Amino acid sequence: MRSDPILACVTLGTLVALATGCSQAPPPAFTDTTGEAKAAVVEYPAGPYGIGVGSVVANYDFIGYGDATATTATMQALSLADFYNPHAHDSSYQPAAGEQDDRLFPADSGFASAGKPKPTVLLVDIASVWCGPCNDEAGTILPMKHDLYAACGGEFLLDLHDSLTPGTPATPSNLKQWTIKYKVGYPAAIDPSDQLDKLFAAQAFPQNMIVDTTTMKVVAVVAGEAVTGVCSDNATVCGTPADLALCADATKYSCGLPTACPSGPCQQYQFWTQYEALLDKTRTGCTL
Repeated sequence: MRSDPILACVTLGTLVALATGCSQAPPPAFTDTTGEAKAAVVEYPAGPYGIGVGSVVANYDFIGYGDATATTATMQALSLADFYNPHAHDSSYQPAAGEQDDRLFPADSGFASAGKPKPTVLLVDIASVWCGPCNDEAGTILPMKHDLYAACGGEFLLDLHDSLTPGTPATPSNLKQWTIKYKVGYPAAIDPSDQLDKLFAAQAFPQNMIVDTTTMKVVAVVAGEAVTGVCSDNATVCGTPADLALCADATKYSCGLPTACPSGPCQQYQFWTQYEALLDKTRTGCTL
């Protein structure tokens, strides 16, 4: 758990403590097939599954958009197995004749990278419409980070948990509005069965989790915004020089973070350092 100020909305049962800016429709029809074999998906890592760092995360199911920037007219079935990439770093791997290359998204998968290499690391972001920090993260931090990491094998998956009312599940309409508002350029979904609640480090939003897609093991879980940086006093949120440079164009990004620390240097938040360690920086187009 980070000791610097946590930018999050916290829920405790029916009591809601609203952080700055945090302000019943039934969930859609959904068949939970978590853990079941799927013909078009490479075999998923075997259990036992866990919820802590170092554990293999179960193959959870969602419904949403593989590429919301292409269309929000229809929703598709998504699962964590879609991102499983066991041979990502195996230069000797060759799929058997007639078999799909499991390092690539199927050409008909509906993902933005259909037919292209799967990610080597996945950020699962659990957000809620009513949560101010979730909206801030979606509009400032995540877009620039995804732009920076996508070419290097980094991918994000949004799980929109609540609607405008705390405790009320997000609807397809909520997801559509969110992806349009924030121009979400990565897979986005709702989780009608609240499966990822088991992975919460605390009942707080947003929740961010790093998954190594080569093993589907949880690398890190943080409650609160995955801020770009913290000051050396570990008490003040800041923006790293590289991130601030990306935010220079106010028409595209608005970081909303201090540009200088009260004392000592600004350093990248450890969460992103852990994420970057799992990227494939040899990929064409990667500038890291």
